[in-house]
Amino acid sequence: MDIAEKTLKAAEAQEKAVAIMKRCQTPDEVRTGLLQVADLMSEVPGQETLVRSLRVGAQPGGLNDSQVLQVRQKLLQEFPRQATFVRQSAKEFRRKLGKKWWQFWK
Repeated sequence: MDIAEKTLKAAEAQEKAVAIMKRCQTPDEVRTGLLQVADLMSEVPGQETLVRSLRVGAQPGGLNDSQVLQVRQKLLQEFPRQATFVRQSAKEFRRKLGKKWWQFWK
């Protein structure tokens, strides 16, 4: 898998995470959703810190109900923006990697 494919996979994971969080309304649903998002993001390289944070936040007693709902809101705000940026990066990687390698580093 090349860097463009990995980058595209990250964008897809973020978009799926948004879909999961949109379905979650109550704090308990959000906690379950955070675990699902953690599992999803664990497949994306470089997301270990986020995955650990999501799993800790999903644990009973990890965050109170208000904090859990704030995490949901933050994910719903940030992930769509990040996914758009990551998709654009994947397209740029693909475009540059289509050139000969020595042209890529110019």
